[in-house]
Amino acid sequence: RNVKSAFGSTIPVIKSLMSGYLENSGNPTNWYEHLTIIEIMQKAGYETYWISNQSKTGIYENEVGRYADLCDSQSFVGNMHSGTKRSDLDEFLLPLIEESMEKSSNKKFFIIQMQGSHRDYRLRYSPEYAKFGVEDYATTHSRLSLKNREVVARYDNSILYNDYVVTEIMKLFKEKDAVVVYLSDHGQDVFDTSDNFFGHSWEN
Repeated sequence: RNVKSAFGSTIPVIKSLMSGYLENSGNPTNWYEHLTIIEIMQKAGYETYWISNQSKTGIYENEVGRYADLCDSQSFVGNMHSGTKRSDLDEFLLPLIEESMEKSSNKKFFIIQMQGSHRDYRLRYSPEYAKFGVEDYATTHSRLSLKNREVVARYDNSILYNDYVVTEIMKLFKEKDAVVVYLSDHGQDVFDTSDNFFGHSWEN
């Protein structure tokens, strides 16, 4: 309970997760000068893997790609340069993880980066996970327009699908001597602060 993201967008959160660096903290050193968890695991004898359904390069991705480059192995779903408009589903990560698990018998450290519930929410789940619709929010979200209730429904569908993918990842490691930690880099403001706004909270 009461777990909070350090920031409301991916890049500053990833920087703090990878090394403990905090933007705007007055630290005189640069983010890329800090020892990362990837390098620490390598020094401890682990092979390191970056497996991602996000893009490697672009206006919102370059710093994250730098961390991927530190790993011994990198795998990206589909086009690694296609940004957030990509429609590749997170379940496409599963065979990449399995493939990497079989590469050697050495100790391994995985960073698995999902799309999760980044907008456009309707691109984040397969049709069978379209469980929620506008009718489910007639009472709880009566203040919202039908169009915005549809956005809420799509967001909730993406969360449902995300839970499925995380469960499948956990199953891959179930019989292994492994620790699996799941966390979200940040949440989404889905009409929480305004009846007309959804997306990264810092944009609002």
